[in-house]
Amino acid sequence: MRVLIGNPALFLAVLCLAVSSRAVQAGDEGEYIDLTAHGNAPDWTLEIVKKDHRINFQAAEVAADYQYASLGPSLYREKKTTLFNVPNDEHAIRVFVKGIACQDSVTGKLYETTVIVAYDGIGYYGCGDVTAD
Repeated sequence: MRVLIGNPALFLAVLCLAVSSRAVQAGDEGEYIDLTAHGNAPDWTLEIVKKDHRINFQAAEVAADYQYASLGPSLYREKKTTLFNVPNDEHAIRVFVKGIACQDSVTGKLYETTVIVAYDGIGYYGCGDVTAD
């Protein structure tokens, strides 16, 4: 699902999203991926690697790999929301992760988190998982 974030009410609703903070080991490189997420219509994928302070976002029209501030994400405990905010000179990406279950709109599979990516004012809705190593 693709949503324009120009609507202030919608943006505030999106702001109410969170993450569990377990890390998982991925691949032979020993890289730690804290969150993987995906969405449909349009298809997109996201990885957040806290060890490297990195966000990788891929969509049909986007291939973005960003470093976020070493201070890390903003955590809104009362709303179970974590916000990763990465502005730069050319693009801005915000990742909202909410610690509530999400169901894949195509497969019906349940995931432990709901994820919304706002990339240059366009919202991408989907699901994410963190798996203990």
